[in-house]
Amino acid sequence: MLISDKNIKTLLESEKQYNCHTSPEDITFGNIGVLLDAAKEIHLIDLTTDALEQYPNSFLLYGRMFNELTKYSDKIKTVDWDIVSVVDFNKTLSRPNSKQVLWTAGCSITAGTGVQPNQRYGHLLAQYLKLPEVSLAKDGSSISFSADMILRSDIQSNDIVVWGITCPGRTELANGFSWKTCTIEKYIRENKQKQYWNMDYFSSSTLILKQIQQIFQVINFCKKINAKLYIANILDLSWIPLVFKNYKNFIDLTNNKGVNAHSPKFVDVGTDGSHPGPEQHLKYAEKISILIKENHHG
Repeated sequence: MLISDKNIKTLLESEKQYNCHTSPEDITFGNIGVLLDAAKEIHLIDLTTDALEQYPNSFLLYGRMFNELTKYSDKIKTVDWDIVSVVDFNKTLSRPNSKQVLWTAGCSITAGTGVQPNQRYGHLLAQYLKLPEVSLAKDGSSISFSADMILRSDIQSNDIVVWGITCPGRTELANGFSWKTCTIEKYIRENKQKQYWNMDYFSSSTLILKQIQQIFQVINFCKKINAKLYIANILDLSWIPLVFKNYKNFIDLTNNKGVNAHSPKFVDVGTDGSHPGPEQHLKYAEKISILIKENHHG
């Protein structure tokens, strides 16, 4: 028998026992705890992470269900039901050695889209500094994503962190229990169910100030652990270079003599026809290297 929010009261008041089935969507948020409390045995069937994305409110409903299930573990007859064990945002990226390390963070430009791995500015900078490099960069990622990667990595005192700042108009969307990076172009192709914001959000003060706040959080983190943070603005043409112009380890690498749409022009382009090419990466590496040496960390 299916239990739903329409018949649960009648069934719970009955003196008979029933073999029943339901789902969080059928039973609704407020009845989950009541049902589990009344159940004699609980069998979790066909439960996968796919179900979490099925309906707009499913993630909240399943969170409620798993939260309540922890209180009735003695009734659960299913082996290995702890699906929330896959949620782990506390992982750190390891370092190659115990000595000084160069960490690079950013979007596709820092990741090297359109150039060979040995042409990336991070790789070139590591050669200039004679340090091993760990790249935290990811194609299409946002400032928020990079901030999270820096804060969760095994960065230690005296390490050098170079953060290639992307444009603020990006976000991440949940994909099960992980993040999916989302530029504006990707966002407009998303399922309508996941288009939570209208397009004004991506140029709003809410998003821009939130990401500026996260840059300050990284600055504070690196200061506390005595890591040397260098912020290199690569793509933003509005507020970020203005806000951080007086931060001594900040450098604006955008070309103010030309703008394509909302992005700066590059001296050359990579194999994909849109990202910076080898010459531009070389210029990035040279300018960042000079900044680091000027601050006596090279």
